[in-house]
Amino acid sequence: MLEEIEEMANATKELKDKQSKNMARQYNWETEKTIIGGYDWSYDAYRNGIAIEFERGHQTKARWNWMKFELGTKDKSSLMEIVDFPEVDVGVLLVTRESGGANIDRCRKELESGVFDTLLDIEVPILVGEFDDT
Repeated sequence: MLEEIEEMANATKELKDKQSKNMARQYNWETEKTIIGGYDWSYDAYRNGIAIEFERGHQTKARWNWMKFELGTKDKSSLMEIVDFPEVDVGVLLVTRESGGANIDRCRKELESGVFDTLLDIEVPILVGEFDDT
């Protein structure tokens, strides 16, 4: 699966969100996997406990993706009657190299700082990669 993710990241250099999701479908990833219905929260691609987000937005959107990954690791027994969370073992965040967007170095620094472990209690392993958006 790591090879598929790398191929999707490499292809994403030339693809926008819709095309990136289409590429994920070609590798048999479920796209726009609903996290919580009614809130329009979903993962861009999902398969076998791996959630992928293609992020071309700003740093705050990267943090939002971390929180979405984390939703898939929590004990949801009290919510199971109203929602069906997909289980997440690993979150993969692919960010753009384009200036003004989420930045791989900043993501790494923030994830390693411990701040988000304290505030958000992030337990899911998160891989961050980057692509050109030219």
